[in-house]
Amino acid sequence: MRNFLTIGEVATLLNLTTSQIRFYEKKGLVKPHLIDSNGYRLYSYRELDILDIIITFRKFNLPITEIKAILHQKNDYNFLEILDKIEKQIDEEMMFLKSTLSSVNKLRKSYTDFKTHTDKIMHFPKRTLHIVDNDINIDKTEKELYDLVQKHDLNYSDNSYLFFTIFTDSLSINCLYDQKNPKQLANFSTYELEEGYYYCFNINITDYSEVEKIQTLFYQKCRKAGYEPIGEYIVIEDFSNFSFSRTKIHLTLQTRVKMDD
Repeated sequence: MRNFLTIGEVATLLNLTTSQIRFYEKKGLVKPHLIDSNGYRLYSYRELDILDIIITFRKFNLPITEIKAILHQKNDYNFLEILDKIEKQIDEEMMFLKSTLSSVNKLRKSYTDFKTHTDKIMHFPKRTLHIVDNDINIDKTEKELYDLVQKHDLNYSDNSYLFFTIFTDSLSINCLYDQKNPKQLANFSTYELEEGYYYCFNINITDYSEVEKIQTLFYQKCRKAGYEPIGEYIVIEDFSNFSFSRTKIHLTLQTRVKMDD
């Protein structure tokens, strides 16, 4: 009658699979107490204890390499020190998750706030925009956009930027507006939007070629709402809105309007 346990019995006892035990053996964390004449791997209480330690540390997402280092120490490990390290990792993970959740809620708010085909009047202080080299919204090639980002050390993935296209009688001016760190755009020439009340209209388009075509419709809606446009035709694209749809482009149209005293 044998005294030790087979790998299947160990797996049953510890609620593991035999594949997991073989994996830990392959990684050098544990090895059978002995292999009998028939080639069966047999395990003693010592191996059960080691596997129990591995299970405990794996529950706390401790890497295999760290568990191996702990098990191979000549002296006994400092259990409280290990727990302190695990607690620190959990705190860091919680901070990351809270930051991620904050980003999720910010995007949710942006999405719910962006109601298509709705208009409103908003008051804005003077806004300082930063003119980019050329048109980056409509006709800019991928390589030209890359060169622009590199030249001015911009973060293409930073969704704090807003793209402004200002349409005047003779030309369109393309600008960036940084909501968080405008000093980053200090090397750009500037364009000032006057303080005042602006008629704002949210719309979806499928192609940038539609931007100029909807200008007349936009002014018609503005006048129908009872406001007289006196400023430039402004098209705003929010970086955070890029994820809202795979097929649609979310834009906000604005123009400064005359308000009755």
